[in-house]
Amino acid sequence: MGTFSGLLARRFHVPDVVVFLLVGLFMGPEMLGWVDIKADSPINQLILIFGSCYILFDAGRRCG
Repeated sequence: MGTFSGLLARRFHVPDVVVFLLVGLFMGPEMLGWVDIKADSPINQLILIFGSCYILFDAGRRCG
């Protein structure tokens, strides 16, 4: 899904982070329910740390 989302972002000329967030919302428990990770789980913390690092790195790379 991540690779497909990245290709979709390039095709529509939008930042890939926006498409990743939309796909994540679509796959989450409120829509399709494919991914249901509890808020206090260690895997959630790992996803948040890597996600925020990626966003900060990508923004810094593009601005500087």
